[in-house]
Amino acid sequence: MKAADPESDADYTIQSAFDHLPVLVLPPDRRHLRVSFALSNYVQPDRNQFAYMLEGIDKNWTSIGSQHELAFNDLPPGSYNLLIKGCDFQGNWTAKPVRISIRARDFFYKQPWFYALCLLPFLAFGWVWLQRLRSEKRRLEKEVQRRTHQIQQDKALIEQQAHELLHLDEVKSRFFTNISHELRTPITLITAPVERWLQKYNGDAHDEQRRSLQSVLYNGRKLADLVEELLELSRLEADKAELLETPTAFYPYCRQIFSAFESQAQMKRIRYTFHYEGDSNWYLNIDRRRLEKIINNLISNALKFTQPDGQVQLWVRPEQPPPTADGPLWVTIRVDDSGRGIPPEDMPHLFERYFQTNRIDMAREGGTGIGLALAKELALLMKGDLRVESEWGKGSVFTLSLPLKIVQTALPTPEFDQVLESLTDEEYELAGMEIVSGNGLTSNRDQLLVVEDNPDMRALLQSLLSDEYALTFAHDGQEAWDLLTGENERVKHLSLILSDVMMPRMDGYELLEKIKSDPHWQRVPAILLTARAEQEDKIHALRLGVDDYLVKPFSPTELSARVANLIANYRRRQTFSAQEKTAPNINFEKVDAQSDVWLKSIEAAAKNALDKGLSLQVSLLAEAGAMSDRQFFREIKRFTGLTPHQYILEVRLQKARHLLQYRAYGTLAEVAYAVGFDTPGYFTKVFERHFGKHPSAYLALPLKAM
Repeated sequence: MKAADPESDADYTIQSAFDHLPVLVLPPDRRHLRVSFALSNYVQPDRNQFAYMLEGIDKNWTSIGSQHELAFNDLPPGSYNLLIKGCDFQGNWTAKPVRISIRARDFFYKQPWFYALCLLPFLAFGWVWLQRLRSEKRRLEKEVQRRTHQIQQDKALIEQQAHELLHLDEVKSRFFTNISHELRTPITLITAPVERWLQKYNGDAHDEQRRSLQSVLYNGRKLADLVEELLELSRLEADKAELLETPTAFYPYCRQIFSAFESQAQMKRIRYTFHYEGDSNWYLNIDRRRLEKIINNLISNALKFTQPDGQVQLWVRPEQPPPTADGPLWVTIRVDDSGRGIPPEDMPHLFERYFQTNRIDMAREGGTGIGLALAKELALLMKGDLRVESEWGKGSVFTLSLPLKIVQTALPTPEFDQVLESLTDEEYELAGMEIVSGNGLTSNRDQLLVVEDNPDMRALLQSLLSDEYALTFAHDGQEAWDLLTGENERVKHLSLILSDVMMPRMDGYELLEKIKSDPHWQRVPAILLTARAEQEDKIHALRLGVDDYLVKPFSPTELSARVANLIANYRRRQTFSAQEKTAPNINFEKVDAQSDVWLKSIEAAAKNALDKGLSLQVSLLAEAGAMSDRQFFREIKRFTGLTPHQYILEVRLQKARHLLQYRAYGTLAEVAYAVGFDTPGYFTKVFERHFGKHPSAYLALPLKAM
């Protein structure tokens, strides 16, 4: 066979199929090949047949007949073998084909090494970029750690500052509490002697002396009100203020507040009018003291800034609730005046604490700047709102909006409350109530133990009580307890213990707890006299079993009345116990009168209604007595001396005391609802008036003391 030289295009002859042939290397731009071949058999050469196959590219042999030449153009790059075989006219194929190794080279830019070389910069860039990312990640991690550490330090600092602020707030609250004690005691020492002197020697005093003392008393009480306002702001700021709502006849309440300023309006020649557009029979659940403080502030400001011949109006009317509030109806209390009004620049700051005015040319009218701020916060405490509208030079309108909390009760509470207040002492006792005057105790002087560490207060209490009672003084709770546990004749027959709260060695709470735990002294009534007026202090004292709680500054008349009532109730209980012990035990066969049988049936019906949770009504008892309501009224009055409503109230109160004595319920509210009262506040008021003791005192005493 012969093959052409690819470089010179010259043909050459392959002498034998077994000859060693070099590898043909084809350049990239000349990848073509022409091969001539022939068999060494010359017998009928025209009948020789040939076939070829590109090993690595073709899978089968390709027959080319008697053609003696192969031409390949643009061979694919790569390495492969060209196999050629032939056969003679008899069909005998060569035993071994001729093998020509071919390596067709491609352009350099298509070579793998070229791609690898081109990829190398990208790989290098990628590696550098990855290293940079890792470095940036490490930097960010360090930065995050640094900032996290800084945040933790800031957090610790903030927590420390918050703790310090909380501690400062507690210190401030304690300061207000302590300063209230320090202020109220001197105020009491000012107002109480003056009030007592005016009551005792008013007729003998000169007009100038009386006016001076009345001025001292007025300003002393005003100072007490300022102290109370500061304490109220402190309680509101600490979220410790709680509403003390009680059922109140609303029209008389508003009318009374309005009337308190009539003389002041007359002195300034101001037209002062009252407009009430609500239901005159409304009986609302309100915090009387706080609502009165708001209205008093608004009216006093209106009168203060209204010139003579001006006008101030107090309006009370129902209204629809604001869009952001719930409830079917609200009540608005509006105070209009024709005074100078409020400057526009002062309006945004009007309810800020201690703010008066931003105008330099307008003289400040005195005051502390806390009245309106306190009124606003009290309105929010009552779930209401206080708004102002004003035009400089034309007057102001302050509007207080509150949810209308109408009391629905089975008892005729407004009428019954007014009847109780209008009864004489004799009628009151017939109704089962108790009124004791300051001078109506017993012929013998009752013994009182007074525990007070302030010498001026001891002197004041001695001047107030020594005319009617035999007084024994102790400087603190420890000295008082030593007197009670020792063999001292001065306290052997005590009728009452009057104690301060804040004292050295042993305070009033600890002394009260010891007294109420001692079988011998636990029945002796005790009064705590203190400047601490916070609700939690009162509740703590009531849980310990205190019989009464009087806050400084107090009225001498109020102190005398409370002492007299507690001693009278204590004597009555002692007499009843003595009668039970000394009465002869003579047994007769029991014969029930017709009236007793009838009363027992009524009593059984009343008890059954209360036990079953039914509404105890006059009609229910009249039906149990088989008579009309009018007949029942006459019969119950004839047999018991009580009206039907008074009898129902008596049954409810007796049932309530029974439940309290045996701890049937854990709270006063549950007891009040169990015996048919709609509001715990009204139940507490009636119970305390009836029995001379707060119902919560029963929950504080041990069972053996009942």
